[in-house]
Amino acid sequence: MNNLLTERCNLLAENRNAVYKEFKWNNSLLAVASAMVFTNAGITADVEKMRTCKQLLKQDKSIFSDFRGIAELMVLSKMATSPDPGACLENLTDIYKTLHKNRVLGGSYLVASALTVYDSCKPSEYSAAAEKTKDIMKAMKARHPWLTSDSDLAFASLMAVSPKSVDRLIDECEACFEILKKSFPYHKNAVQSLSQVLTVCNGDAQRKCDRVTEIFNALQNRKLKYGKEYELAALGVFANTNISADLLADEIGEAFNLLKEFKGFGSLSMTKYQMLMFASMLAAGIYTDSSEIADTAAFNSLLTAITAQQAAMAAAVASSSAAANNS
Repeated sequence: MNNLLTERCNLLAENRNAVYKEFKWNNSLLAVASAMVFTNAGITADVEKMRTCKQLLKQDKSIFSDFRGIAELMVLSKMATSPDPGACLENLTDIYKTLHKNRVLGGSYLVASALTVYDSCKPSEYSAAAEKTKDIMKAMKARHPWLTSDSDLAFASLMAVSPKSVDRLIDECEACFEILKKSFPYHKNAVQSLSQVLTVCNGDAQRKCDRVTEIFNALQNRKLKYGKEYELAALGVFANTNISADLLADEIGEAFNLLKEFKGFGSLSMTKYQMLMFASMLAAGIYTDSSEIADTAAFNSLLTAITAQQAAMAAAVASSSAAANNS
């Protein structure tokens, strides 16, 4: 196993424990996503600075703000890794407002989209990227009205920071979608997310799709059952790497085996699919220069997972309440 990857696994576990200890009321998966921001930067989580950033956030945003919901830990992580947390929050707010314009509702996915634009652009490019994100979402909804939702916002922002035109981005995304749905026929939402990530990468659609499928199969051959739902998009980060799929699968597998020994990464805290996704994200930090894509893929995937958990819980509560009222 690559020595740097071993160090990153240890650092992620250390950062996760520090963040979760300080912010225990948050979902443990979000603590890992927050820790990933520091880990991808190769630094130890500064929870004291996060605490200071939280005070700034509370002063600037009401408790009902989308910045204070599921996305709060990621916002605090970005602020804490910035040399000027106040300016970081101001920029994120401006991007969010541009994205929110002409929308009835906001939401955590909108904050995730703002974080993506913030990570990937210069301040002078924020407004144009946010407007382009909206154009891409509109075009995607025209192509796939039943598949496209707010969960696509952050990936649309990834596409928006590309110099490619909206029409070209949508055409490339559609080309990847048509290829990949043959390999993952029952997971079209995940295929769309993966296609969006691949559109940001350079190269021919067929080659990029073949590359991801090759890595997926290499993991399967090692009895590492990679998820076919929201986790799938994370593999798109490797589309432009020249490292063999077998070597990548070996490295991801070793990172997976190391992570599961740490507190917060066991079966009580996350699924094996999620742990494999984090292992692949750590490998991406070593073997690619796409940390922004890695952060976006990880956070967006976890937002989807947690939103689904909350929806399931709400449905269970509603069902129990209805049963009680009818008894």
